[in-house]
Amino acid sequence: MATAAETYLHTNFTPVRTLKQTDTARVAIVTDADKTFYVLKESRRTGLPYQQLQTLQHPALPHIYFVQEENGVTTVLEEYINGKNLASLAAAGPLPEQQVQDIALQVCQALTFLHAHKILHRDIKPSNIIQQPDGRVKLIDFDAARTLHEDAASDTRLLGTKGFAPPEQYGFAQTDARSDLFALGKTMAVLLGPAYHGRLTPIIRKATQIDAAKRYPDAAGMARALKHSTWRYRVLHYVLPAAAVLLLAAGGWWFHYSRQPFNLFPASSAAPALTNSSTPSQTAGKTTTVKEKKTAAADVGKDQEALPPDKTGNPPVKETTPATAGAATAAPRPQVHYIPIRKGDLAISYTNPNTGRTLPLRLADYDNAIILPAPRDFTVTFTVTNKSAYTLKHPMLVFYKDRLTARSSTGLDRNDKLTNLPLAEQMAPGVSITTTITFHQLALVNPVANFLIFVAADDLGTAPENFYLIFWAQKNQGKGVNW
Repeated sequence: MATAAETYLHTNFTPVRTLKQTDTARVAIVTDADKTFYVLKESRRTGLPYQQLQTLQHPALPHIYFVQEENGVTTVLEEYINGKNLASLAAAGPLPEQQVQDIALQVCQALTFLHAHKILHRDIKPSNIIQQPDGRVKLIDFDAARTLHEDAASDTRLLGTKGFAPPEQYGFAQTDARSDLFALGKTMAVLLGPAYHGRLTPIIRKATQIDAAKRYPDAAGMARALKHSTWRYRVLHYVLPAAAVLLLAAGGWWFHYSRQPFNLFPASSAAPALTNSSTPSQTAGKTTTVKEKKTAAADVGKDQEALPPDKTGNPPVKETTPATAGAATAAPRPQVHYIPIRKGDLAISYTNPNTGRTLPLRLADYDNAIILPAPRDFTVTFTVTNKSAYTLKHPMLVFYKDRLTARSSTGLDRNDKLTNLPLAEQMAPGVSITTTITFHQLALVNPVANFLIFVAADDLGTAPENFYLIFWAQKNQGKGVNW
């Protein structure tokens, strides 16, 4: 006997094409009276997080319009994605490095969102990622997904795809957020091809470690590594080799000239011959006696005594030649000591210009995303508080624009992708500094974009914590219909 859900869906939707059919599931494209396409799924698995997904909205996730569990069957009606899955794209050959990096970043953002809501996908692979014509990706097929239970010893159902699922997904331990990162790393390797060896290789190697403890701790950490991979690769492969060549050349020059004999008198001038006898000596064709030399030395002494003392009261110092100057020993450079700032020692709050509310800046606060439907001047006020026991030298806020553009800005050192906002000469413990910045004609190039923000200082080795200020093009964008 057909269920109420089956009766309703089969009455109001017309099948177009079957995409996949197995013993446990059937996936088909259907259309309604308005000729709008949807994806209809019928699975013999229950307990899937589709009902929770129906309440969530993210640009990298399909919209869920209808969910029903009845008689051991889960029925789902979801958005039809116009695009190509990555498996079909990779079948034509390896994808470009930049394209794979962009895809991985978008998947990391989707996983950050899912993991924040305790949802694990557990089947990340090329065929479950669709890239649309505008470059945006969608993560589909949650038939292997589950909610995260931190007290479970292992998964109750062993699902996933061989070659992409991590070892713990086969029952050795409970899967967690790092399991999805393992599958994403395997997906990147497949998209890049077996012959690839470039700047993304270390990221793939870390994400696919057999020991989950050696992988990235979360999707946000992997996203940061992806964003920083470009400049790190250039430093390692271009800047450092060039610097090494210059150092070798400078070292060779110093070694060559340090072995030359020391000559008090340059070759351009003749050295006087000093002798203890009264025998005249020939210098540049002129006969000079020892008595004349003593007289000349006395005259030089008188000239030296006639020089005024310097401002410090010290007697005047005779200028040294380049040869004598090289004998001076250079003063040692002062050693830099970095202060041990920890996570939570530096707090940042901001004022949302749309609502006027002051909120703490967090890692990924989608609930308080700023709505920016069209380009406009955007002014935001930040307050940085030093909760540590140390004084920071030249603290600054650092902004990294991700899928954002701005014509110019007020208050920043530079207007390129990485910009700095100086705060003060120094920042003592317990001090809060408030500053305002304006981005002129700030615009989104993606429905979801963000600023990566952190605090830097002269005596900070690395930023103790990263934060994201998230922007949406529209509130509850693409919200589905509640049947």
